[in-house]
Amino acid sequence: MPEAGIVRETIDHIERSTGSQFEDIQHEHGGEFIALLKSKGYVLKDDYLELIDDLKDRDVELSTVNIANIPKKR
Repeated sequence: MPEAGIVRETIDHIERSTGSQFEDIQHEHGGEFIALLKSKGYVLKDDYLELIDDLKDRDVELSTVNIANIPKKR
C-alpha cells in the first residue's frame, strides 16, 4: 500500500489545481484524504482505504490521481 501522508509537492499541486477553493477545502476537510482526478475534479474521504475503494468503484486508474492528506489549518 502506498504511504499515506503529506507530500509537499502533491499538496502544492492540489492547491494549484483547486485554486481559491483550497482554503475552504482545508478548513472543512483538514485531516481527510483527497484524490485529485485527471478530469479536474476531486474526491474527499475520511479514510484512505475508503478513498481507494471509491476510486475503484468509479473505474479510476489509481496511477492517474494524486492522493494526499489535507493538512489541518492551524
